[in-house]
Amino acid sequence: MLFTDADCKPDSTNWITRMAAHFKGDVQLVLGYSPYFKTGGFLNSLIRFETVKTAVNYLSAALNGDPYMGIGRNMAYTKTLFFLTKVSLRTCTFCLATMTCLLIKTALPAILP
Repeated sequence: MLFTDADCKPDSTNWITRMAAHFKGDVQLVLGYSPYFKTGGFLNSLIRFETVKTAVNYLSAALNGDPYMGIGRNMAYTKTLFFLTKVSLRTCTFCLATMTCLLIKTALPAILP
């Protein structure tokens, strides 16, 4: 399952291939970085800074084996991982952010060493 937001634009035509390429061995969750487009103005600079800061925090934690969040606009996980949360697609009424937290808090501890 590969996720992005409707207002996001992949950085290349190979985005799906590049994300899927990381599913090797026991990898069940792939987190990506999603920068904001640079435009003029102080607010855009502030948003881009906060985006980088947040990404450094959650990606560093994940690389250290202590994942706590992911950004739904550039994230993929296996169907197996999704169903480890015991949530059915037909009855799922969660937003993606809630699903991300649910996956990370309940399913990942079961698969991480």
